[in-house]
Amino acid sequence: MRKIFGRSILLSYIVSYAAVMAVLFIGVGIYVNNSYASAIHESIVEENTNRLSSLRIQHEEKLSALINIANQISLSPYITPFKLKENALKAYYLKEHLVSYNAENFFDQLYVVFHDDEYLYSSGTSMSMDIFTEKLMHYEGIPADYLNSLLRKKDGEICILPATGVRSVLTSDTNKNMVTIIIPLRLGGRFIVGNAVFIINDVAYQKMFTDEISQERNMYIFSGKTVISAKRAINIPDEVILKEISETEDSIIRDIVLQDGSKYILFAQRGKLLNLCYVSVIPHETVQMQTARSRLAFSLFLLMLSVPCGLLTVYFANRHVKPIREIQKSIGGGYNGGRRIQRN
Repeated sequence: MRKIFGRSILLSYIVSYAAVMAVLFIGVGIYVNNSYASAIHESIVEENTNRLSSLRIQHEEKLSALINIANQISLSPYITPFKLKENALKAYYLKEHLVSYNAENFFDQLYVVFHDDEYLYSSGTSMSMDIFTEKLMHYEGIPADYLNSLLRKKDGEICILPATGVRSVLTSDTNKNMVTIIIPLRLGGRFIVGNAVFIINDVAYQKMFTDEISQERNMYIFSGKTVISAKRAINIPDEVILKEISETEDSIIRDIVLQDGSKYILFAQRGKLLNLCYVSVIPHETVQMQTARSRLAFSLFLLMLSVPCGLLTVYFANRHVKPIREIQKSIGGGYNGGRRIQRN
């Protein structure tokens, strides 16, 4: 009976301590669980916002460099509009001047077009505009006459042709996607006399989209309703993205749901140059997966922590029961069935 009584007291202490531990573990678990979910979501939002800002800044630096080159050509005292047939020496000086820009590794080719001339110039050659557009440069989906009109445009606005398949012997890759940027040349910074045409391999854009650590993420650069270039790791229609950013004036972060029920997080930033829009899209499950991994790690930590806590529970329970056992022994030693035992 005495042993059963002692064990029942020990068990009561163990259960009491275990209940306290369980309440603490559950409370800490709920708090950390909610904190993890919120912190991870904020971390992912911050990471993707910074990544998109990095893309925007990097691309705007490249655009600024191209605009500066066009301005330098426009303001150069050695370069004035001319006709090749009338002044071949000026064509030579122009080509010599264009050589200095060959070190720029962002664009593949730089051409200069004067509105009053029938020829197009680069650092290596000069050629007829008709030959260039009809035989040497074939843009997928752009007729030669329309390409000719684009290269000769006189509206004074910077024009960006999106990444398009180009077949040409004049580029480093004969059959690749190319982005074409047409920047007006202004004589003395005032009168439009021609255009600087930059041919950029889309590989240069893909490098800007590439992450140091590979992630499932789409990235886009929009000009109006046109995608200049993009990296598509997720199958999302461009129309969905365009609809979400159509009224964006600054920056947005929002959840989008496709018709098939798949959820994504969209980040968009409006650029400072040419009103371009930079967009990034990640699956919503990215947040869920990172949250689940963090919860699993914390659950394993609590499980490991429960072992020493269990041992401590048994230790302290025995420690508290020990005085009770001593008192029980001292009282039980002087009675036998309720009668005092006489000792000689």
